[in-house]
Amino acid sequence: VDYIRHELVARLGIHTDSAKLRELVTGLGSLTSLTSLNLEGCYDMTDEGVRALKSTTALAFLNLGGCYEVTNEGMRALSSLTA
Repeated sequence: VDYIRHELVARLGIHTDSAKLRELVTGLGSLTSLTSLNLEGCYDMTDEGVRALKSTTALAFLNLGGCYEVTNEGMRALSSLTA
């Protein structure tokens, strides 16, 4: 995750296997200026992973297309995001 730790990152697209997805999503919380995140096709994305995105307070766009493990509970975890 060190290779994406940069406070000026605004847009990011991720397509990876399940082994790396948890590490990547956990590290995204440090990207406070992240406004757009595309996780389409990350089939192993879960509610736990979505909850890890709560600290990305500038996030205005999130694509979870094909993330079939994310439920309404995971989406409610993001309801505090106001961007």
